[in-house]
Amino acid sequence: MIGLARNLDINTVGHGVEVESTIHQLRDTQCRLAQGYFYSKPFELSGFETLARAVAKYRSITSQIALILTIIFLLISLLY
Repeated sequence: MIGLARNLDINTVGHGVEVESTIHQLRDTQCRLAQGYFYSKPFELSGFETLARAVAKYRSITSQIALILTIIFLLISLLY
């Protein structure tokens, strides 16, 4: 199913991921999205805001690091 969805350019989500071995199985089939207890147990909607803020902060920091590394590599390439 995952291969068929990939060939049709449809995103798939692996559901019910509870152990790390399942993540490896999904990665082996090139399934890039997953959800389940391994990542987070169900929580009240009020907890979603906290999670969303943490993800946004992480992405912001990751984007800043990527930008800095790009600038460094560009400067290095200009020097040589």
